Amino acid sequence: MRVNVTFRHTEPTKALKEYVEEKISKVTRFLDRPQEANVILSVEKIRHIADVIITADGLTITGKESTQDLYSAIDKVMDKIERQVKKGKSRRKKRKSSKSIRTTHIAPSVETELETMQPVAEDDEQVPSVIQSDLFLPKPMTVEDATVELISRKWQLVVFRNAATMEICVLHKNPDGTLGLVAPAGK
Repeated sequence: MRVNVTFRHTEPTKALKEYVEEKISKVTRFLDRPQEANVILSVEKIRHIADVIITADGLTITGKESTQDLYSAIDKVMDKIERQVKKGKSRRKKRKSSKSIRTTHIAPSVETELETMQPVAEDDEQVPSVIQSDLFLPKPMTVEDATVELISRKWQLVVFRNAATMEICVLHKNPDGTLGLVAPAGK
């Protein structure tokens, strides 16, 4: 990673530059692919200002602090940057984990099979597309409970785990108004 340190209205010292690089390296360990860090250290009358801009993998993190001492300004701004990085990383992690749980993916073998399927009908109808849905864990319930759930929620089907056999079953509404139960064959 490239670290650029710019001094404005103050003498550039090797000690300050090394201090900044050390602080930046501690923060960048939390980033996936840090690319560049620009640090501007300036003095205006009695205010010592540290301004930091870190660019990493499409993400830009900025912070600015002003104190009576340049070292304390660097410490404060790097604390601020570290909080931003940790907060952003936890947000991305939370977003990724919620997406991976909620979406389903078709297995590659099924996808290729669907793509190669030819229409069965003679009038060149297309094969219906598969729509992704949410993942869920089927609740253990009796067939009667599943019937109540299906009718009360006005759904077309209910997937549940049969409380007696602990096998996954599907209860669905037929076009004629009756209910159909799909269950695995007995062993």
